[in-house]
Amino acid sequence: MRVHIGSHYFGCGNSGDDWTLAGFLRSWRRWGSPCSFTCATLFDRTSLANRFPEIDWLPCDLATRSQAIKQCDVWVSVGDTPFQNDTGPWMLEHLDAERKLCEKLGKPSFFLCVGVNKNTVFEDPRAVATARSAEHIWARDRQCAGWLGEVVTSGRVTLGADLANVYFESKQRRLASVDVGWLLHAEDCEVLAKEPLRLAINTFAGKKQTWLVQEVRELPGSERERYQAFSDTEKRALSVAIPSYSIAGVDGLYDAWPACTQVVSTRYHGGLWAAWSGARLVLIERNDKLRGLSDELGCRRLPALKCAEELERELTAALPVQPQVLNNLVERANRSCDEFFQRALAVHAKRNAGLTRRVGALLERARDKLATICNPRLARMRKLFGHKSA
Repeated sequence: MRVHIGSHYFGCGNSGDDWTLAGFLRSWRRWGSPCSFTCATLFDRTSLANRFPEIDWLPCDLATRSQAIKQCDVWVSVGDTPFQNDTGPWMLEHLDAERKLCEKLGKPSFFLCVGVNKNTVFEDPRAVATARSAEHIWARDRQCAGWLGEVVTSGRVTLGADLANVYFESKQRRLASVDVGWLLHAEDCEVLAKEPLRLAINTFAGKKQTWLVQEVRELPGSERERYQAFSDTEKRALSVAIPSYSIAGVDGLYDAWPACTQVVSTRYHGGLWAAWSGARLVLIERNDKLRGLSDELGCRRLPALKCAEELERELTAALPVQPQVLNNLVERANRSCDEFFQRALAVHAKRNAGLTRRVGALLERARDKLATICNPRLARMRKLFGHKSA
């Protein structure tokens, strides 16, 4: 069985994507590695092949993707947030092209443990068409499941959980070596104002503080860009934890961050990492998906960082996420993978059955022809009329 992973952003420089894919592959191995994978990417295929050799990494041109989809049994979007347009239409444009290829080539599509940044994305008809074309969607939290359920036919959306949980479960919890970890990315300055952030960091002067980097590219509003905006004095108050993304394995990405007693995050996967590491977590809602994560974890949250004192109160009140909450997320994620592989294998079996029937029909016709040729009466008639046997 062959599965084509239609997510084209793997390798972009965001560790959260890699932890998600690592969780998916753990479930795949638990199933006994029942299929092979292809995936087209816009980024460094050599680096990805070193990190995930289980996948055949392809260039992302239309012809290559079309051939990969033609040869696959099923198409799947693995984790993350395919239903988004916060940073432009690039994701919806890609998904719309993939949807058309799947429909043209008769391939079923699935979305496994995926998210939605904002429900306003479904004002775009491409998002609606993509969701409705899927055979099934597993949502990574209740908020996403509700939004998708408003768009997709009843019964085709199931509550799952983020696949990174499956990876994080495999990691042994470490003792905290840092007091406060800051993982802050936001394009909107209203969500993450500079002055309150500086005051918040100064509030913890004298404690060990680390600036965590999940996205290694220096994009607008990213961790690296925000760090560069600090003064030299502010930078000296912070150590920086940034993975060697191009060469690190999945565990290397994880180990690049020290365990922290407290974490303030605007990142979904960074928030999950903090929860699994036992940190007291406060999420800042740079978009609606952080609210969905906060509801799942039961952790503290703020709609924006506008007051250093308010953040300090939330951190004081924060508690580690309960282990049973995290275990439930792993169970939901694994169950979603189980259901996906069951469906994919059923598609594969049906495809093989159809092929068997076609081959059987050809063999039957060949046997009939052979029987006619070998029939003794026909052979005598051929001899009588002077025909030579073949």
